[in-house]
Amino acid sequence: MSSSLSHGAFPEDYREARERFRDAASAAGLDLSTHPIPSAGPNGEGLSIDVAARRVPGAERALVLTSGVHGVEGPLGSAVQIAMLRDPGLLEASRPLTLALVHAVNPYGFAWSRRWNEDNIDLNRSFFADGAARPEVPELYRRLTPWLNPETPPRRPDLFPLEMLYLVGRHGFTRLKKALPIGQYEHPKALFYGGVAPTASQRALAEILPAAVGEARSIIHLDYHTGLGRRGDYKLLMGAEADPEELTALRRRFGPDRIEAAADRSTDTATSYPARGLLDLWAPSLFPGRSYRVLTAEFGTSPAIQVFRALRAENRAHHWGRPDTDHAWAKAALREAFIPRDPAWRDAVLRRGLQIVRQAAA
Repeated sequence: MSSSLSHGAFPEDYREARERFRDAASAAGLDLSTHPIPSAGPNGEGLSIDVAARRVPGAERALVLTSGVHGVEGPLGSAVQIAMLRDPGLLEASRPLTLALVHAVNPYGFAWSRRWNEDNIDLNRSFFADGAARPEVPELYRRLTPWLNPETPPRRPDLFPLEMLYLVGRHGFTRLKKALPIGQYEHPKALFYGGVAPTASQRALAEILPAAVGEARSIIHLDYHTGLGRRGDYKLLMGAEADPEELTALRRRFGPDRIEAAADRSTDTATSYPARGLLDLWAPSLFPGRSYRVLTAEFGTSPAIQVFRALRAENRAHHWGRPDTDHAWAKAALREAFIPRDPAWRDAVLRRGLQIVRQAAA
């Protein structure tokens, strides 16, 4: 038997991930619920957000784990959730907590190897209150749209690395990071589109989270992502501000170098950037008067230019490419950019992903 923790743990596709998750949840004795999303997978299969929950009467604390908000990144969060469900010791350690594992928040993206959902929406740019106005498109995004979102099929090879280096030299990496990926609300087929109304996934979460958390007063919500930071390493990103006491407590629990606070995300050295429409800004609004903290567990994969290149190519292939030639290679490149097949990477991130769960449940 392989000594690698990740051996066989990462699902090949959404269908396998969903089956494994539901089987593991049933075997662990958790309550299962299914929340269909009105779209279909590549083989015509129905898509859904699935929830495994364990309500503990009178519990003051709750732990929530979400996977697949950015669909193609889903296999990591799914692997962590399934590994937790299969670990009797970890389930026992979390026994005092109300527990909610929310699988495949964006099942369409998971199934079709896309970051975006069935309406080309980046879910983690789309979480706003009903009726809330959407922010203006950053001026630099607008100026670079013809290059960023060309209405032509992707090419192999292309000049993207050289073009990106030119733009970094002209505008600076920090300025590009704070303008291009933060969310735009005008161009439905363009990168990082956040939509103009709540998505089906957001409406489902608005029901799922309160029902799963119950009366718990203190909730930690771990949301698993990949694609930013040093390969195989991770940061816990905070979109919402925290008072000094809470920040100190979080750094004591998870490690002083692991937490990237909201104020840190505006600095030149930050792993992330201050985006709009984030899950971690919206979810706490469902729990007024309670402590609800979302930590985005962000695991590094490849250099930022490579990840950005893969996103741009897949989006071009999806909208303007030839299904018989462009789709397969563009989606394969995207999967490799976000979920590398390297066994060492998979083993490292799964171990660290479970370590975060243990720290949260302590």
